[in-house]
Amino acid sequence: MFRRIAIGLVLALLVALPTTAQDFETGWAAAKSGDFATALREWRPLAERGNAAAQNNLGFMFENGKGVPQDNAEAAKWYRKAAEQGYVRAQISLGRLYRLGQGVPQDNAEAAKWYRKAAEQGHKSGQNDLALMYYRGLGVPKDHAEAAKWFGRAADQGIASAMYYLADMYGIGDGVPQDHVTSMKWWILAAEHGDKRALQFRDFIAGAMTPAEKSKAEKLAQEWRAKHKKKWPVHAFAQRDLWETYIAAGTKAYQQGKYPEAVKQIRAAVKEAERFGPEDPRLATSLNNLAELYRAQAKYADAEPLYKRSLVIREKALGPEHPDVAASLNNLGELYRAQGRYAEAEPFYKRSLAIWEKALGPEHPHVATSLNNLAELYHTQGKYAEAEPLYKRALAIWEKALGPEHPRVATVLNNLAEL
Repeated sequence: MFRRIAIGLVLALLVALPTTAQDFETGWAAAKSGDFATALREWRPLAERGNAAAQNNLGFMFENGKGVPQDNAEAAKWYRKAAEQGYVRAQISLGRLYRLGQGVPQDNAEAAKWYRKAAEQGHKSGQNDLALMYYRGLGVPKDHAEAAKWFGRAADQGIASAMYYLADMYGIGDGVPQDHVTSMKWWILAAEHGDKRALQFRDFIAGAMTPAEKSKAEKLAQEWRAKHKKKWPVHAFAQRDLWETYIAAGTKAYQQGKYPEAVKQIRAAVKEAERFGPEDPRLATSLNNLAELYRAQAKYADAEPLYKRSLVIREKALGPEHPDVAASLNNLGELYRAQGRYAEAEPFYKRSLAIWEKALGPEHPHVATSLNNLAELYHTQGKYAEAEPLYKRALAIWEKALGPEHPRVATVLNNLAEL
């Protein structure tokens, strides 16, 4: 069973389109069976004659070393030929190579250009990628209102990370009017679509909402489900979709306290993410989630190398000041603190705090999380003078963002009282 699935998955970014060319269909059948040498023989002449689908598929083969030596420069060449003809998958792939500097010089402006072309054709990954460029100010001016627009389009096509960003942005009024009900709608949907981070925010933010507000948010989420549930079909051989399925299943099992099943599913996600490449952010997410599961079970020795590998990937793929890097640093700090390795934990907490402050602003709830964690570290060591101002600052941020009655606010107040 799994062998059959694996053969299909390798075709994630290859595309079979109706064509009168028998050679293309012969190549497609060969690729589906894992015979990429035959696929190359059939597709290269078509690609050289300008067939965009064949050009895209050659790009995929060179990028992933399927039937040919792995060669990102050659991949970029073929992706470009297809992208310039308006081929949307090739536009996204070429944008990714420019963003990562693989086979081409690293160039965020060029990456944003190709993401935009795909986004304007309505492709969900292109929309999400373009939104992230606006959110971070990479290759385009930083513009959170523009980011929210593209996140919204990607979210409406089922992209969980776009839902996560929208929930966060509506929660604090970042690029959109502040609206806690709409924010909760997106936390609910992001969690349902497999974003593990959204589970935590959904649950603790719900604690600060009235029953009427929660009911309205759930009604909005239900209206979204009814409108979009049949709009975006799942493709049988979509590698990304299978990875997301494993992540969602692992998240659900974790939420239910079924750790063995959660570990099984997230390990499968790790294996699947390895296919995307050793520096793909999805691999970092999978490794981080598996480490989180081990940490939750106090299996610290198993968690540590996974956290570290996730951090290395994120630093290289996303840059050393990306918010996801801050999350990895924070998680390592938590791991070391749980083991009493306080001196090792402190620099990870501090760097995480600095990144979040710079990337998200000094009053973002993630900053409060980092402040609270660093304060907890000092508190545990009896360094009360260092802990107190951090607790107070975290308290001020959470009171503003979540309201004075939120459980997170109560927790910090209790910590301050203990000082």
